[in-house]
Amino acid sequence: MNRIVKTSALIIALSLAACGGGSKGATTTAPTAAATGPVTGAPALAAQLGIKEQYVTAAMEAAKAALGGDTATASVDAKASAAQAGVDKASADATAEGTPLTPEQQTGLLEGLKGLL
Repeated sequence: MNRIVKTSALIIALSLAACGGGSKGATTTAPTAAATGPVTGAPALAAQLGIKEQYVTAAMEAAKAALGGDTATASVDAKASAAQAGVDKASADATAEGTPLTPEQQTGLLEGLKGLL
């Protein structure tokens, strides 16, 4: 039950972060595939999962690469597959550094990536 609550809270927090905090009436421009810079929501997701932010960033970059950089028009299934590729990358990086991700961290990262893509 606690895991469900934490996962739900994480998804809500990431959704708000991805949507700009839910501001009303503001005009926003969707980010393009060429946009660079830090991954939005990476610090929050890393803190929530208790992992290094670099793993979340690596996962997001791998997921975007798996989608060919086009997250806006990708299908839900394509995003899920790309998110799994990102988790695999982050897990490999963490294992190589001697701090493997737990199954709970991998699941949380997968769900978080799906929300961010």
